[in-house]
Amino acid sequence: MAKNTQPKEDILITKIAKHTYTTDELNTLQKALALAVQDLRHKEEDKKAIMSELTSDINKLHAETGSLSDRINSGYEYRSMKCIVRFDFPSGTKDIIHPETGEIISTEKITDEDRQQYLI
Repeated sequence: MAKNTQPKEDILITKIAKHTYTTDELNTLQKALALAVQDLRHKEEDKKAIMSELTSDINKLHAETGSLSDRINSGYEYRSMKCIVRFDFPSGTKDIIHPETGEIISTEKITDEDRQQYLI
């Protein structure tokens, strides 16, 4: 005769099955979603502000490196300098002399304003 193979009581096993959310569970999920969306929006705004600041910093560095490179490659730059003015009243001209090199930068006509300073 065959033995009875049925268990005497129910047993529990773990199995993947569909779960329908309760109203309370849905409310909890909705609140979590709203907070996550808000946090995401804030992080994207922060990222945008940081990226803008970094872009500005990078642009400044590009300008600075470009300027430095140009100055190094050319070996000079134009500066505002206090130059010597040497008047030659008989010829009506004045020489503008470079303060560092002593070279004549330019020769210009003596103006009426120049003459007023020396009452000539």
